[in-house]
Amino acid sequence: MILGLAGVHSPTLSGTSQLDAFRPLLPPTILVASAELGGISTTISAYESLLLRGYDVDAVLVFREAYYANHEYFERWFDERGVRVGVVDHPPKQVPSAEEDAANLEAYYAQIAGTPLQRVVQRLQQVHIDRMSNLATAPRRTLDSVWWPFVQHGLVKNESDVMVIDSAHGDHFSVFSTSSPPVQSPSAPPEPSASPVLPPAAEASPPPPSSSVLPSSPAPPPPGQSLLSPVFDGSASWWTQCLGHANPELTLAGAHAAGRFGHVMFPTATNLPALTLAEKLLASVGQGWASRVFYSDDGSTGMEVALKMALRAFADREQLSPAEGRKLAVLGLKGSYHGDTIGAMDACEGGVYSERVEWYEGRGHWLAAPEVRIERGEVVVRDGAARKEVARYHSLTQLYDVDRRARDDPLAQSYREQIERELDDRLAKGDGIRFGALVLEPVVMGAGGMIFVDPLYQHILVDIVRSNRRLFPAAAESSQTSPIDATPVWQGLPVIFDEVFVGLNRLGRTTAATFLGSASKPDVACYAKILTGGLVPMAVTLASDAIFQAFWGDKKVDALLHGHSYTAHAVGCGVANKTLDILSRMDRRGEWNDAKFDWIQHASNPGRQSLGPPPASPSPTDLAWSFWSADFVREVSAHPAVEGVMALGCVLAIHLRAEDGSGYQSTASESILRQLRFGTPVDGALAPTGAPFNIHARPLGNVIYFMSSLNSKPATLRAVEASVKAALDAKAQ
Repeated sequence: MILGLAGVHSPTLSGTSQLDAFRPLLPPTILVASAELGGISTTISAYESLLLRGYDVDAVLVFREAYYANHEYFERWFDERGVRVGVVDHPPKQVPSAEEDAANLEAYYAQIAGTPLQRVVQRLQQVHIDRMSNLATAPRRTLDSVWWPFVQHGLVKNESDVMVIDSAHGDHFSVFSTSSPPVQSPSAPPEPSASPVLPPAAEASPPPPSSSVLPSSPAPPPPGQSLLSPVFDGSASWWTQCLGHANPELTLAGAHAAGRFGHVMFPTATNLPALTLAEKLLASVGQGWASRVFYSDDGSTGMEVALKMALRAFADREQLSPAEGRKLAVLGLKGSYHGDTIGAMDACEGGVYSERVEWYEGRGHWLAAPEVRIERGEVVVRDGAARKEVARYHSLTQLYDVDRRARDDPLAQSYREQIERELDDRLAKGDGIRFGALVLEPVVMGAGGMIFVDPLYQHILVDIVRSNRRLFPAAAESSQTSPIDATPVWQGLPVIFDEVFVGLNRLGRTTAATFLGSASKPDVACYAKILTGGLVPMAVTLASDAIFQAFWGDKKVDALLHGHSYTAHAVGCGVANKTLDILSRMDRRGEWNDAKFDWIQHASNPGRQSLGPPPASPSPTDLAWSFWSADFVREVSAHPAVEGVMALGCVLAIHLRAEDGSGYQSTASESILRQLRFGTPVDGALAPTGAPFNIHARPLGNVIYFMSSLNSKPATLRAVEASVKAALDAKAQ
């Protein structure tokens, strides 16, 4: 039992609100209401504050007070919200005689322990039974009613395979489980295991408080254990999280926008959250090139919009007929992924994601880009097709110094010749293919297997599509800048950057485009995921004025006829504005400086060199760094179970040696992920609750990856690193 003193937001000794201090525990709550003048407002405000932090208020207690009669109002108000109110009389006034005072209190307690509070206690018991039953039966009910994304249901056979998340906070889920499946050796198949299925709670009243065991509830856990356990969210819930689950600032921003607007119409209208967000994006990720922001609902549809923008702009400049425009193709990279809607899929090479999609028709040509990994402590670049080593660098910062490499690195000319030769060969096939846009995921192709591409290759590719008029002839020369706002006018092919995953500080910089060099700005770019701090879905597609002008006119048919009912919804825009404000505040305060300094030290103590002496200590804006420690990355890169590692910003990707080969369908990671999820946590792996935590992660074939938040605690990440190292050691045995 935790007794919170004074109001729900009264601070603890550290200055933290009680609500935030207790939030990792998220205990069921009894709210003591006020019977005084103003008590109704105070109590309802406290109740709503509890709800906004995710607390369950199971009961309300209040003293009976005849004059203000707050208890009568509370009984009606809370009954509509399904909360039981217990009304009790005031205790007797203190009298001088200690014996008489004790006797009066004993009689008072005997009175209130009767019918009024007995009903409240029984209600609390019933709520607990129902909650436990609801959680315990959730796996079976989920298997019977839900169709998961990216899951082969034929392989999910046991209720124990369903992770029941009761709540989430910071970097951790709070997972309900009455049992855990055994951890198998790497060679042994998993044994079937099922959590007990509990019957629904009976309608009859539960036994009195003197009973030691409640019916229909899970068996009590062993002493010192709990039915709820913390689990580190290793995938950042599919790459959405950046400020931790249930961040109160984001919650309040969303609630404020919902309370003020709900959802309102957007075409030919505006609202301040949407307008403010557009202006912030143009001044940050779009600075120097973008003039317009288009809102959509998620990354896939945001990329659909980007494709429509770029292809229309190309067709308009080339004066193509509608029939010719429909035959346009895109240029991209093997291993790319831009979403699961048909147009976004068609912009990617065929693979496991599209193999069984009946309408899929890959519309383009995709190049095999060179990949980057850290192998035995050194940064290695390998050819994308043959996997042959082509270069080594002493640090990631040197690798990502693309402006310098474009001048001095012999790979620049090699890449240029390689790309132009392949494009020549493709165009020589004579099938009439015509490219209308270049589509890239800058730096990292996430869903393709956390493929880190040599940024110099992408830099050269962008330059080629903009400058090689033999490969990409235009019907007419275009000006270099827009007469409207002086932003660049696209040349050759429009360039689309898919920053759904990598944008907005995921890789340690506001936009991943800066890794490709100062001249490699896009004409269209898409952002999502981190945009709203992982709270609600929303995407934005930014475009230059030259792209926007392709849709300008006086005919409706020429407009960008794309949208959805919740375009620019105020809740998402409000949360996104708050997210960008928090990220800017963290950067100003230097909250990432310790992680940056760790990698600066690493860069200043290089191993083997291949491009001259190391540069001087990099500035924070030029640095390539990660929240994952440089020493850990170096150590794991030399592990016998590991082919290579990459770390940048929040992302850690470990490529495992796999007997069944690499790729999405490899099973090489299964034993490690099971060990992390169900094995004994390493010493020191403690969640904010003080309990040991396991790790939930999702594989990409033979790649295991982990994603920190932008505010993850260093101690938490060091514990994750220790757990990963232990799991790799167990696999290698």
